[in-house]
Amino acid sequence: MNIYARCRHAIGWHLVETVLYYALFLGHHTILFATAPSSLYGMIASSFSVLYFGVDFICGGFESTLAPFLAHASSNKREFLRLIKYLFITNVILLTLSALLVGIGSWFYALSWLSLSLICPLIVLEGVKRMARNLLHMGFHNRYATTLELLTIISYVGLFWSWYSITGTITLYTALVPMIITSGITTILLGMRIYRWYEAIELTPTDKLSYTDLTQQRLWAWFNSLHHLLVSGNVLIPLCAWHFGFAFAGMLKLSYHAAYAITSLIRKISRNPSHALLAHTKTASLAHKQKAFRWITRYLTHLLYFVGIFTLINGAKIVSWHTQSSETLIISGLYLFIGLIALESLVTAYESFYFTQQQSHWVILSNTIASLATITLFFWNPSSPLWFLGALLAARLTVFGVLALISSYYWQLYPSWRIRSDYAVLTTIISLLIYFYC
Repeated sequence: MNIYARCRHAIGWHLVETVLYYALFLGHHTILFATAPSSLYGMIASSFSVLYFGVDFICGGFESTLAPFLAHASSNKREFLRLIKYLFITNVILLTLSALLVGIGSWFYALSWLSLSLICPLIVLEGVKRMARNLLHMGFHNRYATTLELLTIISYVGLFWSWYSITGTITLYTALVPMIITSGITTILLGMRIYRWYEAIELTPTDKLSYTDLTQQRLWAWFNSLHHLLVSGNVLIPLCAWHFGFAFAGMLKLSYHAAYAITSLIRKISRNPSHALLAHTKTASLAHKQKAFRWITRYLTHLLYFVGIFTLINGAKIVSWHTQSSETLIISGLYLFIGLIALESLVTAYESFYFTQQQSHWVILSNTIASLATITLFFWNPSSPLWFLGALLAARLTVFGVLALISSYYWQLYPSWRIRSDYAVLTTIISLLIYFYC
C-alpha cells in the first residue's frame, strides 16, 4: 500500500470517528445544556475548557515536532524507543507543571480543592492519551485508535447519564469522575498498542536521532501552538465567562461544540494525515512535495465547499427559526466558530509543510503578529463576544494570506481549489433537501 493509499485509509477512519464520536458528543452536550441550569452548564464548560487549556498548553505542536523524525525513527527499534522515551518523559514533566499552574490559578474560577484534585490529574492523563493517540494516527494505526476513541466516548456518556438516572442530580463531579475512569483505561490500552508497534520494528542500521534537533523542533512547535491556543474555544470560553458571565459562556460553548463537530473532519485531515504524508515526503523532490500538498488541500477545500454551500442555502432559514436573543447568539456564534476553525485548518496545512521542512520561522513571525493583535482586541473591551470572534476571523485570514504568498514564492506551493462537479451537485442536493424538509 503506497503512502497516498494509506492516507486515504486514514481519512476514512477519521470520517468514521468524526461522524460517530461527535454525534454522541454533541448529543450529550445538547441534552446537558437543556437539563442543567445555564450557570451550572457554564461552570462545567469553563472547567473543561481550563482542563484542556492545560493539555493544549503543553501538547500543542506535538504533530509538528514528530513529523520530521517519525519516518526515520520508525525504521529502527532502538531509535523509535529513544523517540518515545524523549516524548513521554518531557511531556509528563511539562504536563505536571501545567497541572500545578492550573491549580494555582484556579481561584480565578472559584473552584474547590476537590474539583482541582480531579482536574489536575486529568490534565496529565489526557495529555499522555493525546500524545499516544496522535502517535498511532501518524503511524497509520488508525483503526485501533479510532475504535478505542469511540469506545471511550460511549463509556463516558454511559457513566455520566447512568449516574444521573440513579441520583437525579448533575454536578461538576458527575462530569469529572467518569472522565478519570475512561481516560485512565484508554491511556493504558494506547500504550499497549504502541508497545506492540515497537516490538514489530526491526533493528536496522540508521543514524542516531539528535535530541538537540528534537528539542529545538519541540520548542518552535510549542511556541507556535500557543498562537493557535489563543483562538481556540478552550481560551475563548473562559475569557467570555470572565468578561460576560457563566451563562453567556455556556451558550457560546454549545456553539463551539457544534462548530467543532461540523468542521472536525476538516481539522483532523489538516493535522494527522497531512503531517504523516508530509513526514514521508520530507526528503522527496520538490515536485513530489507539491503533489503531496495539493493532495492534502484537495480534501480540505472540498470539505470547506460543503460547509460553504450548506451555510449559503440554510443559514438564513436556521437563523429565522430562532428569535430569542440567547438562541440567536448560539446560531451566530456557530457560524463564526465554523469560519474560524475552518480557516485554522487551512493555516495548519501550510504550517505542517513549514515545520516538516524545518522552516518554521515564517510561521512564528506571522502568528506572533496575529497573536499580539488578538490580545489587543480582547483588552480593548469589546461590547460583544461576536464582534471579538469576527475580528479574530479577520486576523487569521491575514496569517493565511501571508503564509500562502511566502509558499508560492519559495516552493511554488499552491493549494488545490478545484471542485469536482459531481461533488458540488451532490452537496447542493443534500443542502436543498435539508432546506425544504427540515
